[in-house]
Amino acid sequence: MAAPTEPDLQLKLQEARTSGDIEAQATALFELARLARERGNRAAAVELYQQSGLFWQQLKKEANLLATLNNLAPLLADIEEYDRAYNSARAATDLAQKTGDPGAMAMAVGSLGMVANSAGDRESARTAYFKSLELAQAAQDPLRIAPAQYNLGWVAFLAGDYAEARQRTHAAAEALGHTVDPVVQSSISMLAGRLDIRQHAYDRAMARLGWAARTFHYAGRDEEAALASFGFGVAEYLGGQHAEGRRRIEATFAGIRLTRNRRATAQRLIGLSRLAAAAGATEDASAFGRLAANIGSHLSDTAIESMARQLLSGGAYAGAADPGIAIATGELDVAKAPGETPEPAGAGDGPDLAWLEHDLGVPPQAPPPSPPQDAQADAEYVGPIRILDRTAEGHGYSILQDVAGEIGVATNHEAEASLQAVLRRRDPMLLRRLDFDSEAGGVGITAGDHNDIRTAAAWLASMFRSASGA
Repeated sequence: MAAPTEPDLQLKLQEARTSGDIEAQATALFELARLARERGNRAAAVELYQQSGLFWQQLKKEANLLATLNNLAPLLADIEEYDRAYNSARAATDLAQKTGDPGAMAMAVGSLGMVANSAGDRESARTAYFKSLELAQAAQDPLRIAPAQYNLGWVAFLAGDYAEARQRTHAAAEALGHTVDPVVQSSISMLAGRLDIRQHAYDRAMARLGWAARTFHYAGRDEEAALASFGFGVAEYLGGQHAEGRRRIEATFAGIRLTRNRRATAQRLIGLSRLAAAAGATEDASAFGRLAANIGSHLSDTAIESMARQLLSGGAYAGAADPGIAIATGELDVAKAPGETPEPAGAGDGPDLAWLEHDLGVPPQAPPPSPPQDAQADAEYVGPIRILDRTAEGHGYSILQDVAGEIGVATNHEAEASLQAVLRRRDPMLLRRLDFDSEAGGVGITAGDHNDIRTAAAWLASMFRSASGA
């Protein structure tokens, strides 16, 4: 069954308020906060989590309150409310300590580390992440060990210790094993992909970063999706696909917020601009330099603006000797960072990619349209599956088609169950984004996003081929 939609939750919230059911109100508010966060409305999510937390506190539901605080702290840091973020994280650690549960403490201390990292306090973040790792290992909880290892890897990456960052991505992936946690796996994949770029392993980087971008998108984490897609574009560009790489970088740039992520992105653009200039691609070098300059202007960051101006000054690039530009270039090229040992081409293809073997988040190849002879001229088809555009009526895109016989089951309800089982194994984040309303006459699927409905149609069409032995 698809996750509850916002109208469903608003209705439940209203009913709970009418009946005076405090626990139902808290639950609905918590879920509404999750949806607000997924669509990028952080301010609304903060308000909803706070309302939910007050109810959990009133009900003395400590586990629910702890989950709320752990979500609230990094959100407050995202909007640069650092004092409130620290207060929420410390309240979470105090509450977790009362429970005596090492796993709960690991999560709460991890939240404290996220706040410190967002505030730019790398040393405090590193200390908190180490403590979080120790607690998670004491609890023997791989779903907490993996994020702690990843977080330590990310801090190492920011500090320029790329060898430790690589080691931590391996450790995070090994902790997860074959456990499915798409968001954590995508984070690990994105960091590993960035490190692959430094090792010039561009194909491997694109495999990881492309998977991460799509899975982040399905999880409603569109900013992370943009960052992963940006990295994919960098790998494309440096791998020789200059036109497509530049197009992707410029297209995904707008999805990265004007926060700490934009500054890191500016540093990478400066490095990329230097590499493009060294290769004689002066137009690309100028384009990347202008993007970096735009970031510096928006952030009022004089260091970024200065480096970008030097890049754009023409000739032999006057900023070549600037230490900041040299560092930014080093972030993209292992040859510029003494002390990091390049890995062999096959390194990293084993344990840290094991969980990609099931192709989680990778859709089947969409078959060419094969509409029936009497199909409407303007109808859209993915293979034999017709897609209905009902956006003008406010209902998104949908499929309603009799497919039971085509996939070898008795009823369309069984066909829906079969499709959901496939998606649950292969593309769980897509499953969450779909609504099902099948009837005797056909499998009914609705989605608000055109790509989602096309991917659902491709999965359904793949079941046609499987049933026919193709």
